[in-house]
Amino acid sequence: MTAPRHPPVDCRGRRLRKGDRVRVVGVPELHGMTRTALRETRPVFRHLVGTYRTIAGFDRFGFAELWFQIRSGPHRGRHWVAIEPGLLQSAPLSALAKRKYQLVRVRIARAGRRLRYEILSPLWCSRMNGPIRNRGTYTLEDQVWRRIFGSRETAVAFWRSGRTLTRTMRLATLHYDDCDYALEPARRRR
Repeated sequence: MTAPRHPPVDCRGRRLRKGDRVRVVGVPELHGMTRTALRETRPVFRHLVGTYRTIAGFDRFGFAELWFQIRSGPHRGRHWVAIEPGLLQSAPLSALAKRKYQLVRVRIARAGRRLRYEILSPLWCSRMNGPIRNRGTYTLEDQVWRRIFGSRETAVAFWRSGRTLTRTMRLATLHYDDCDYALEPARRRR
């Protein structure tokens, strides 16, 4: 008889996948282990509690595999553990996960001899831990418009037309840093 397979679901009921960043929230029951094995294993699991790790994969029983390194102390070195998914918690939105919130809706319009942009959702900087401005202007010679329109000539033609354009794009296109993200995800119109 084989052991039941654990579903890949964290303690909050969220689905877990390989590569997800998770927080270890508990120590598994280590019944059935020898005293020698317990002496080595229990401190490693206690070290893990409260830390954030990336799931390396799932074994055939559904346990999440975590690889990590303890840098100092009697248990230093590379370690690998298999832990029940119920003892893990999906990490809050990390900088990597915020990439999906770096797509924003932008309104572009003429402003004198320049092009003005306005991001249609509030922006947040995680480095400053506060809101940042969501509008600005660039000259027609700026590389930003070449990336958006494809060429300087197309940007100039748009400027001459006097129209307003709304487009979905990445924040990095407008020279925002990696720590900046939109507080609401961009919604594409169909």
